[in-house]
Formats: sequence, C-alpha cells, structure tokens
Amino acid sequence: MKALPKSVPLALCVVLSACAIIEIVIGAVAFGTMYSLEIFEPLENRAALIVLMTSGVLTLICSAIGIVGFMKNRKLLLVYIAVACASIILQVAGFSVAFHSNVISEAAGLLVRLRVLYDFNEPTVVRLWDDMQKSLQCCGFVDPSEWNSYPDSCCLDGDCTAQTVFSDSCLTVTEFYFFDLTQGVAGLSAAMTILQLILGGIAVIASRQNSSSVSKPDSN
Repeated sequence: MKALPKSVPLALCVVLSACAIIEIVIGAVAFGTMYSLEIFEPLENRAALIVLMTSGVLTLICSAIGIVGFMKNRKLLLVYIAVACASIILQVAGFSVAFHSNVISEAAGLLVRLRVLYDFNEPTVVRLWDDMQKSLQCCGFVDPSEWNSYPDSCCLDGDCTAQTVFSDSCLTVTEFYFFDLTQGVAGLSAAMTILQLILGGIAVIASRQNSSSVSKPDSN
C-alpha cells in the first residue's frame, strides 16, 4: 500500500490545533463572562464548558504530538492515538451535555424571578442585578424601557437617559453567551472529533507501515 504523503496528516494536525485554540478561547470568554457573575451561580451547566475547554487543551497537546510523530518519530504515533482517544471521549461528553442543556430556560427563569424581586427593593437582588447589567452592558430583562426610571447600572456613567442607556436586553446578552457561544464551541468540538478520528486512522496505518518496514528482512 502506498504511503500517505506526510503533508496530509501534518496539515490536518495544524487545522486541529487551530480549532483547539479557538475552542479554548471562546469557551474561556463565555465561561469567564457569565459564570464569574454571582447572579448565575445557581446554574449548573458549568460542566459542559469546563469539559469542552479541557478537551481543547488535550487536543492541542495531541496535535503537537501528532506533528512530531508524523514528521520524525513514528513511535510517538502510539502516544498520539492514546491521547486522541482521551480527548475524543471528553469532546463527546462535552458537546453532548451542551447540545442537550436547558441552560437558557434556567437562566431566563432565574432572571424573571430576580427581576420581580428587584421591584420589591431586595438589597441582595438589587446588587446582583446591577452587577450583571454593568458587567454585560445590558439593561432590563427584555427591554430597557421596562424600567420606570433607569438604574445607574444601565449606562456607563450613571444618571442614565434614553440616549446613554445600554440598548441590549439582559435576556439577549444571556442567550448569546449561554446559547450561541456555547453551541458554537460544541459544534466545533463535534467537528474536531471527526477530524481526530480521521487522524487516528491515519496514525494507525502509518504506525503499521513503519512496523512492517522495520520487521521486513533485508533481501540482500
């Protein structure tokens, strides 16, 4: 069987490493932005992003091992296959949780309850809601106009007016981070899983070809 050109698996490894970096960065932004807010502490969907970011780091390491293995040291391909298997398991677990998560409905329900309590001037709720509006630069649950008078947290400098108030609703921003970014990372992880399976198959073939060439007796 004709050996596959090294350029093919090397190019795939580079693509895989780029995807892993993107996955890590997007996951870190989504996690750091939303789950760092005290208001969202009751939500339990942290696991999906943590697993996806961990799989991204493992995939980055895996692609580096693959590059060296395909270029110079075929013995490393066995290490690559082992690390790839662990990474694939994490990726499947991560995007499965993310795709089946109902975090949006949970977050929306939480914000609805806290928005009602804000009107009753509960100090803790007011602080949590104001911290969220400042951090996410959003105003109101579904629309800034729902406030009779804008809280100072609805704009950058306080003393908010219709011209200076944040235009995005907190529900819209929450959906972007909890759904759009999370689903994007999960979709990228699914694509990376397929790519790793392809590279794993190539690594198995390459390692077998190397073993057969070493064990083949010299005709001379």
